[in-house]
Amino acid sequence: MNLFTFLLSSNSADEGPEKTINGSGLNADDLHSVDYVDMWLSSITGPQPTWIQYEFDRVYQLHQMSVWNHNSPFEQAFGLGVMDAAIEHSVYGTNWTTLGTTHEFTKAPGAAGYAQNTTIDFRDIAAKYVKITANSNWGGLVTQYGLSEVRFLSIPVQARESNPVSGSTDMDVDNITLLWRAGREATEHNVYFSTDEQAVIDETINPVRVPVGSSYTSYDTGELDLNQIYYWKVNEVNETESLTTWQGDVWNFTTQEYLVVDDFESYNDLNKDEPDSNRIYLVWLDGFDNPAINGSVVGYASPPFAEQTIVHSGYQSMPMSYDNAVGKSEATSVLTSSRDWTIKGVDTLTIWYIGDAANAAETMYVVLNGSAGVDNDIPDAAQAAVWTEWNINLQVFADQGVLY
Repeated sequence: MNLFTFLLSSNSADEGPEKTINGSGLNADDLHSVDYVDMWLSSITGPQPTWIQYEFDRVYQLHQMSVWNHNSPFEQAFGLGVMDAAIEHSVYGTNWTTLGTTHEFTKAPGAAGYAQNTTIDFRDIAAKYVKITANSNWGGLVTQYGLSEVRFLSIPVQARESNPVSGSTDMDVDNITLLWRAGREATEHNVYFSTDEQAVIDETINPVRVPVGSSYTSYDTGELDLNQIYYWKVNEVNETESLTTWQGDVWNFTTQEYLVVDDFESYNDLNKDEPDSNRIYLVWLDGFDNPAINGSVVGYASPPFAEQTIVHSGYQSMPMSYDNAVGKSEATSVLTSSRDWTIKGVDTLTIWYIGDAANAAETMYVVLNGSAGVDNDIPDAAQAAVWTEWNINLQVFADQGVLY
């Protein structure tokens, strides 16, 4: 709950209205000090009646207001704290409604360690603005009024606690289940979801109406686009209430920039005799068992089988040695058998590699579906001393009759 203050006057720049909402003067136990600069006090020459106004960042369903009255060391003698006050509230800041009649704010002791001693019932009204007008103070000597701290409690009627957290990145494109904690008293949730932030803010798109289920509610987005920011909000609706719709915050997330073919992070180093082990050389098949026709070896002979020091990102990479004296060195995999590379406008296959200056300058190539191949334009790619990005236009494979 963000809160702002407005008023007619202050006794000094150090005794402004913000002192009633910023916690100044309160200790960890919510006990207040006697320091003047920790409180608001109006000017003795200011216009009358004296009032202080609070504006929230949105409409809230207000439950209670807690008040710490002005608590200077001379409070018992001068009584500058508000005694009788009129309280008004408004949704738009134009038409005001009086809360009950007048309210008495209990006098402060004028001593350090002052505990809040006035509670005003707001009867769960909807408001964005609250105004307190002082009718009298406890001393009756001067037309000067003060408060130490004012705190508002509200009913949680808006949707909150979004999951994914707003601002999340690298989200999956297959489907995201949007979760939120439902606002109290809602009978329906209206979900606005779009790549157009303004459309969500202005509600110029049709919402998805989600029936009330539990305190945590969800909406499945379905398939999304790569590298796209999505915006969403949830309005909580109850047609039987005086305020039928409670506006939600606009949340957002960004989807992943690319589809991962293999990042090599999932391979483990379980003992070779364990049947459920997921070793890198069992997925990327090499020439270890048939070195007469394939000179490649993937992984190391003992754990860790994957490379864990020379990595481009993450924690692992795939080590591959080669000996082309037998004609070729290849490692093959069926990793992408269930992935359609044509979705989401994907048009490029990217491979990151690093070699060794001591390697022979052999040609690096990629083959899809056992037939369509493309060579690396760098003839000595295997000698690259730094991580190098190789981008391959997928159309090259399509031109050779392979659908990817």
